Amino acid sequence: MFGYFKVFLYLFNVNERDERSARSELLSPQKQGENKRKMATRNPKVRLNNLIPRKVMAVRKIAMVVNLRQNKNEAAENFGKWYPEVDEKKPLDLKGFCAHMTSHGKLADYQMVVLVVQQVVECMKELVLQGQPVKLEGLGTFGPSIEAAKGGAVSVAAAMEAGIDTLIEGVHMNFTPENTKGERLTSRALKDECVFSAGYVVESVKRTVDGKVKRFQNKTPIAFILSPAGTDGTGGGSDTPPDDGPTNPGTDGD
Repeated sequence: MFGYFKVFLYLFNVNERDERSARSELLSPQKQGENKRKMATRNPKVRLNNLIPRKVMAVRKIAMVVNLRQNKNEAAENFGKWYPEVDEKKPLDLKGFCAHMTSHGKLADYQMVVLVVQQVVECMKELVLQGQPVKLEGLGTFGPSIEAAKGGAVSVAAAMEAGIDTLIEGVHMNFTPENTKGERLTSRALKDECVFSAGYVVESVKRTVDGKVKRFQNKTPIAFILSPAGTDGTGGGSDTPPDDGPTNPGTDGD
């Protein structure tokens, strides 16, 4: 009988502690602070813990690097004008993305995050290939679309005779941002949430490599161009940047 009474007291204390914690979550931050100060005056251990400095994670936004490119199409009305573009970066792979998710602290097990994201990718592709759009609330909808082959079919009977797959040139996976419930994924809303940083002046240059003409993106830091040692700001830097410079092969963006 005494053993049952001890179990009852234990459960009662646990429930009481849970109720106190629940009530503390409902209290305002000011009220919680007052309660902590009252406890500190009564409990020396609490006073000691309050003296120990705690690490506070700084929350800051990483800037999006924006480059400038000059329009060199002489036939265009805006010839010679400078326009912004996002600085090209190497895409973050799946493991890098999972490491970023883990760094937020909400998901502690990196391996589990990798397994979950890999499963999301596999199931997303599986469903889209079945013609089933997938909506991720707060992000958007992934769905398929068909690229029709040129020519088409003269009739339904002719299409069925040739085979429906002969009318299809390819299948695309499309993404439509979700903007119906205040997710702020419109272009204007995303701009308001971004922090921008000036990066480089980008210029497309042609070079002959192994007998073939290729286009490269020559990138010169904007800060260098605006400095007294740089140019007057009307053009990019050198057409031949150093070997370790940020020169990336690509297409002409003019």
